[in-house]
Amino acid sequence: FFRALYPYASSRIFHMATHEYLPVCEPWTGVKKILIANRGECSCRVARTCKKLGLECVAVYAADDAHSLHVTAATESRLIPSYLDQDALVQVAKESGADSVHPGYGFLSENSAFAIKCTEAGLVWLGPSPTVMESFSSKTDARAIAVDAGVPLCQGSPALTSVEDAIAWAEKIGYPVLLKPCGGGGGIGMQVCNNDDDLRSHYSKTSAIAERFFADPTLFIETYVKKGRHIEVQVFGDGKGTVAHLGERECSMQRRYQKVIEETPSPALNLELRETVFEMATKLCAKLNYESAGTVEFLFDDDTQKFYFLEVNTRIQVEHGVTELVSKDNIDIVEWMIRQGHPSTAVDLKKFCWASNGSAIQLRIYAEEPAMDFKPSAGVLSEWELPVNEPGTRFDTWCFRGCMVTPSYDPMIVKIMQWGPTRAEAIRRLLRTLSKTSIKGTGTNVNFLRQVVDSVIFKQGLTYTKTLEGMTGFQHNCFEVLKPGLAVTIQDYPGRNRRGLWRIGVPPSGPMDHLASRLANTNVGNRE
Repeated sequence: FFRALYPYASSRIFHMATHEYLPVCEPWTGVKKILIANRGECSCRVARTCKKLGLECVAVYAADDAHSLHVTAATESRLIPSYLDQDALVQVAKESGADSVHPGYGFLSENSAFAIKCTEAGLVWLGPSPTVMESFSSKTDARAIAVDAGVPLCQGSPALTSVEDAIAWAEKIGYPVLLKPCGGGGGIGMQVCNNDDDLRSHYSKTSAIAERFFADPTLFIETYVKKGRHIEVQVFGDGKGTVAHLGERECSMQRRYQKVIEETPSPALNLELRETVFEMATKLCAKLNYESAGTVEFLFDDDTQKFYFLEVNTRIQVEHGVTELVSKDNIDIVEWMIRQGHPSTAVDLKKFCWASNGSAIQLRIYAEEPAMDFKPSAGVLSEWELPVNEPGTRFDTWCFRGCMVTPSYDPMIVKIMQWGPTRAEAIRRLLRTLSKTSIKGTGTNVNFLRQVVDSVIFKQGLTYTKTLEGMTGFQHNCFEVLKPGLAVTIQDYPGRNRRGLWRIGVPPSGPMDHLASRLANTNVGNRE
């Protein structure tokens, strides 16, 4: 109670009525009103911590996003033309009296120009410094920093000048290689190339994608590891050379290089390997006096048991929640970022030592149709049931029953996180949680992910970056109507659920229910 109202406590008094020591709270001297430069689930997440700390926060929303929960989750909200409109965001911050900006993830979270624009306007940037963001923004520049810090890399090229240059480097490195945008992220544009013809085929397309998404058409190549795992380390720096780690996460279960399932700790690492990767990550970031939250990503070769540096994400990650779930100290990473905004409230990292407990798994639930090659599925959510009272569960979302999922933004509608004292128990609990989850109105990947989590491959921890794409035989609880007509009906079989649909006023009977339609078919000589 006291920490919720007065978050900066340093001493204690004895309460005569309860015979307990209670914190005596000094005035909060940190940032006081935060503009959240994001939307949806991410904005809701930041607003939740602001509310916990007793701080005001300002949400922004585009016209087609006015229905999102993040609009009402904040203290106040303002309409903006676009989430990428830097001038509009700064203007809203100034007009609303905000003194700081939290960028979240995605959108402008790793845009150093926006961070500079905020600081020039007198706003505190609650994230890594623009200098550090700029240093890690290019993957080729980041690789050079890693080499200087003594962090191992996969064999790779510098920024390429042409497809012929790419082929020459591929001959030096050896096929297969991975063709990647220099300024990229999130797996966008990445292509595996097995020979010269593949490189010629993909080079111009990948360059065009890089130009469109990252305003940088340059590419590079690196060795492709066939049996690789995606291992990342959560870090936090004080900007003065001290960088702490908050454990690792494994994010190997990906589709088209997009993370779908994340977990901590990784089932593949022992204590020695963990200490090795923690040292690599903290040493790399300390070299640049890293400040605030970040994630250092590595490729782990399961055959050689070696780590190779991939990139640094200079922001909080979508999957940060699983780290929070296993933290023995109940760490709130967003709170740490807010505290870092003022020296008087910043966490003393020199006294911090990471301690974890149990295992946590996150599933990204998307409004998409797995039976149609995961095509995004927009629409109104007619049913929204999440088992929020299941032990160890956490749901981060922006949705509710009746809200519209538009095709304008990322189709992720909720993150389902599950904690357990062991990985096996976390999986068992997660399957129970999924069995009680019901989302209707759009297609979702809930049933698809339930089958993945329940598979022998996942339960044994045989999770590599290509595992998910290689899994087949999924059962889809849907079908596609190829050619509808006025006389076409879709009927359930065997029909007539004894419970009816009382929650929307429909009893278990009626002349046009599924059982009645079946009987009508038999009356005219058709099959049921």
